[in-house]
Amino acid sequence: MTTSARIALGASIFFPRGCPNGCSLFVVFIEGGGQASARVCETIWSTIMAKFLCIYREPTEKRAKPSPEEMQALQTAWYAWMQKYSSAIVTGDGLKRTGRLLKAGLVTDGPYAEAKEILASFGVIQADNYDAALAIVRETPAADAASGWSIEIREMFGFS
Repeated sequence: MTTSARIALGASIFFPRGCPNGCSLFVVFIEGGGQASARVCETIWSTIMAKFLCIYREPTEKRAKPSPEEMQALQTAWYAWMQKYSSAIVTGDGLKRTGRLLKAGLVTDGPYAEAKEILASFGVIQADNYDAALAIVRETPAADAASGWSIEIREMFGFS
C-alpha cells in the first residue's frame, strides 16, 4: 500500500519543524492491526523544490510611455516567458501603486515620492536552488537592462 493510500485511510501525520538535510520530513503513524494494535512509525524523506519570492521593482524616474506596438511586444514577451516556465511559476501578481505602511503602531500612506523604486509586482517560483531560480528570472522581460527594473530573489523558508 502506498503512503498516500495509508494517509487517505486515516493515518495521523506529524510534521516536525525542519530537517537537518534541508528536506521535508514526514512521519506517518499508521494504526497497527493485530493483537496489540501497536502503532507503526514510517519515516518518509521527500525532497521538495525550494520556492523563491521574486520582487519586481520599477524605477520612479519619468520615462517615455511605450507605444502600442511596444506594449504589445512586452505583453507577448511576458506571455512567452510564463508559458516557458509555467511548471516553475507558483503564483504572482501586480501591485497597485497605492498602499499603507504600518510602523510602530502608526499608519502612513505609501509608497513615498522620494523612493527610487516602486514595488511593482511579485512572483513565487519553484527551483532546485538559487542558480536555477536566477536562470529563470533572467529570462523575464523585466530583467532586460533597458527596462531599468530590478528584481530581488529571496528563498522562502517553506513553512507552507
